[in-house]
Amino acid sequence: MKLRLFKLHLLEQHAYVVPATDDDGHPFMDAGVDLRGDGFARALSAARGLLAALAELEPGIEVRSLSMHLERERLLATLITSGARPRVARVDAGAAFDRLRASAEPLVAYLTEAARQAVARRPRV
Repeated sequence: MKLRLFKLHLLEQHAYVVPATDDDGHPFMDAGVDLRGDGFARALSAARGLLAALAELEPGIEVRSLSMHLERERLLATLITSGARPRVARVDAGAAFDRLRASAEPLVAYLTEAARQAVARRPRV
């Protein structure tokens, strides 16, 4: 299984994962996977490196939510800064995105396995 994208909603404590392919390499044609509770807590733990890398790019921010599209090479993050309205930061393909993607490797590995297990539990039609 390979991931297309993931979203982390830190305030809502929710992750959403969309695979690109199934375990056989075929295009994934099912609904994405939602992670809450313990699954989200593990995702958040695995996201520490990515959140730290974002903080280096934007010192003093707090991430409210983020999405990373691995195929389109785009990261969008809603940031909370002190005394200001939330704002969106966008990082597209290039050196900064490559650095963020590398920092997200533990998260992507966890989300891939969590999605694999969730899809395997779904009833076969």
